[in-house]
Amino acid sequence: MIKRETAIKVPENCSTGARILEEEGYKYPCLAIDMENPVLKELGVNSYPTVLLFDRDSKLIFRGSIETVKDYIEKILNY
Repeated sequence: MIKRETAIKVPENCSTGARILEEEGYKYPCLAIDMENPVLKELGVNSYPTVLLFDRDSKLIFRGSIETVKDYIEKILNY
């Protein structure tokens, strides 16, 4: 789980999310998008940080928080 104090202390920019995930040991592809990018509105992102998870066909299958994505991944992998 990401430490809240880490997320609060760092200035927010396009690379902040990827760096925090790397520091916390997450090892999956990550794309950080500038908060003003209009594609975020199209994807229904209205709070930050938001985790978007896509399937192999590029279909959005999860939109939520870093705290809840782990449970979702474990559920779909039947852990």
